[in-house]
Amino acid sequence: DLYVETKQQRYLDRAKLVWNFILEGTDDVTGGGIYWKEGSKSKHTCSTAPGAVLAAKLYQITKENEYLEAAKDYYHWCKDVLQDPEDYLYWDNARLKDENDPNSEIEISTPKYSYNSGQPMQAASLLYKITGETQYLIDAQNIAESAYKKWFIPFKSYVLNKDIHILDPSHTWFQAIMMRGFIELYEIDNNRKYIEAYEN
Repeated sequence: DLYVETKQQRYLDRAKLVWNFILEGTDDVTGGGIYWKEGSKSKHTCSTAPGAVLAAKLYQITKENEYLEAAKDYYHWCKDVLQDPEDYLYWDNARLKDENDPNSEIEISTPKYSYNSGQPMQAASLLYKITGETQYLIDAQNIAESAYKKWFIPFKSYVLNKDIHILDPSHTWFQAIMMRGFIELYEIDNNRKYIEAYEN
């Protein structure tokens, strides 16, 4: 983001350093994804989806196809393995039931956090901007509406003299990460519903 704003090569160099570090946390265990941290046996939405976002942004800057392919791979792994098909929101992580057996079944940890839906929403929006493939836009819009229903609560504002929706007052940092997804989507469909909820 700093490179896009300033065109200073040092920022792009740093982004590529981060990218190379991320690549060290990937393998074919569980079919793909990015490990949560060094030494971790689980692969998380909060590590894999941001990897897809970074790859998409690097592709937008460099037009190097390896970044686009990685963005698609990480995005689709998250969607296939960690998205709840009933509400389009994302579970937390996946791991092998038996970490010593690469063929054992995958266990899913099912808590849902707002940032874990914000980053796939941003990745889908970026992939739609890059590819023009309608399914990515549909994905982002489905995530957005479900995230709005889950993490915004009705509130009577006496200051504004109207009924509004506000963010659930927990996990402020998580809500800020989720906002990145809503902003990326807004730049495509100009639907101010979610942006106005954040403003309120």
